[in-house]
Amino acid sequence: MRLFAVKDYIDNSDEHHPERITCHAQATFCDNFTQTGKLTIKQVAVGEVPMPKDEMPIIGEISPYQRLYLVTMHVAVTLSPLLCE
Repeated sequence: MRLFAVKDYIDNSDEHHPERITCHAQATFCDNFTQTGKLTIKQVAVGEVPMPKDEMPIIGEISPYQRLYLVTMHVAVTLSPLLCE
């Protein structure tokens, strides 16, 4: 089983270092889901959330593939009504 988790990146200080955040998330997950067994961290990565200049979502069909869409937007759930519209 694989688990992918995403956390906001603040800075590279000791407190907010990506590996420290990952270890904290691992401990929290294991504390709350006791049937998981051993949970091993395979990779830690820092990525950038794509944000269009106008801060509006980009949603569009990818041609030549029918019914395949690309959605690029801020991760906040608050944009879901706009997406549905």
